[in-house]
Amino acid sequence: MEAIQIALSDAGFGQALRNQLASSDVAAARCVECPDTSRGGIIVLDFEHLEMLPQPIEGAERVVLIASDGPEDLDKAWSAGVQSVVSQAESMDTMVLAVLAACLQVSQSTPIHPWPVDSLNRLS
Repeated sequence: MEAIQIALSDAGFGQALRNQLASSDVAAARCVECPDTSRGGIIVLDFEHLEMLPQPIEGAERVVLIASDGPEDLDKAWSAGVQSVVSQAESMDTMVLAVLAACLQVSQSTPIHPWPVDSLNRLS
């Protein structure tokens, strides 16, 4: 898997996240000034960096957005096509888990469903 790009306004927090991800051995992580969507791999960013990207984001399943809890932020994320949003109030472990989940989802050739598809059909 390509390196995880971390583009956060708080450089110290970005470094801390990079260090935590380094212990996961899933993929190398590096802090960047501006995320490059032409590269593969996961992109972790905040709203300041989200606004640098063309909207809607191509390959938005690769994006993990760290955001405030405000409904306007969630609306912007949805409009951009972002599927993974983590509150900035969450623990570092939760953020790492969100990034690892995005890595897993991208590495799968089919979408990940929380339940088997046949059980969803029985619910309707």
